[in-house]
Amino acid sequence: MLQQAALGAGAPDGLVQCIYSSTLEGTNALMKHPRTSVILSTGGSGIVRAAYSSGKPAFGVGPGNVPVLVDRSASMEDAIAKVVEGKSFDFGTVCSSEQSIVAERSLRERIVAALKARGAFVCDARQTEMLAKLLLTPNFTVNPDCVGQPAPKIARLAGFEVPAGTCVLVVEIQGVGKQHPLSAEKLSPVLSLYFVADFAAALEACEALLRFGGLGHTAVIHSTDDARIREFALRMPAFRILANTSAPQGSTGITTNVFPAMTLGCGAVAGNSTSDNIGPLHLVNIKRLAYMTRKAEEAFESREFSEAASGIDREAVVAAVERYLAKRGLEAKRGGAENAKTPTASEPREPPGHDKIQVVDFVCEDDVRRAVAQSRKIYIGPGTIVTPSARDYSHQHDVLVETDLKRTLKKSAAE
Repeated sequence: MLQQAALGAGAPDGLVQCIYSSTLEGTNALMKHPRTSVILSTGGSGIVRAAYSSGKPAFGVGPGNVPVLVDRSASMEDAIAKVVEGKSFDFGTVCSSEQSIVAERSLRERIVAALKARGAFVCDARQTEMLAKLLLTPNFTVNPDCVGQPAPKIARLAGFEVPAGTCVLVVEIQGVGKQHPLSAEKLSPVLSLYFVADFAAALEACEALLRFGGLGHTAVIHSTDDARIREFALRMPAFRILANTSAPQGSTGITTNVFPAMTLGCGAVAGNSTSDNIGPLHLVNIKRLAYMTRKAEEAFESREFSEAASGIDREAVVAAVERYLAKRGLEAKRGGAENAKTPTASEPREPPGHDKIQVVDFVCEDDVRRAVAQSRKIYIGPGTIVTPSARDYSHQHDVLVETDLKRTLKKSAAE
């Protein structure tokens, strides 16, 4: 399907290829082949280590063991609906799918009731033990016969029956670690419940779940308390912190503004080379042609910081501060320069007597894009600050024009 879509979009024949009978030997040979330029490796630590050991540039992404903290401030029905939606997506095989709900004990009855109302089957102690023996092998790998299978089939494999419409099997655990096998990643529509005393204990449990098998990956919180959301985000050793969304849909950018991807890096904390959602640009090498713009000693000369050099709109900053203070019943006292305004590329400073060339103080990528859309040039001088992304983008469209006129024009204006 990918090959057909690529060909239809004008790609060369053979751009997308598959190995239909994969083996460890074949994978290693492909990684080390002279014509392999870069490796993007998705999976467990074994395949990622093999990629990094191949001698080729490699991006590795790791497993997830996603904890979901359901805070007492959350809308319970909405939170559980999103958890079930995420966990049942693709039968729980997405690495960022929810693995364990963590909540205060006082919320137990409400959470269990909401899960049942959404078509989940809550297992008793005997059924939970049967699932633990089925799903995880003694060395804590997932039983391949259970990966991505529907909940009723997994229940039958374990030795019990559930209603045909069951979308998720729910098991209650009493801790995190090897003594509690179902606290690990399960790659199936099996969801753990872990109830603790309070919010502090919930934070500890979520961190423990990540460290048990999902370092650097994804963590979720359902809450309307922004202070708790931020505390959770700062505490969790994960690079995708999601608030009030289903985990797979949020982590892959469907319901959030993170970069859309199904390949999710876990960063150095998990032995990965990136913490990003990996996209095409990670696999693109960029050549740059750089001209000398200053002498080496000039690069270390200090330059006094000014609003004009930084591109700050003073009026916008003052207005933002006043809104912040007003919310708290405080009065802002303006200084004498409240009407000062800093020119940017979209609103350049015009030296007196010159209406053709306008040298600007600051250029960002958005300024370049606007100039391209308007088919105009942006004139910059020795003191102009140009962001790296603006300079890179301008090279494609020949927008920036370097000139020494700025100092001349200022001198003429002064005279």
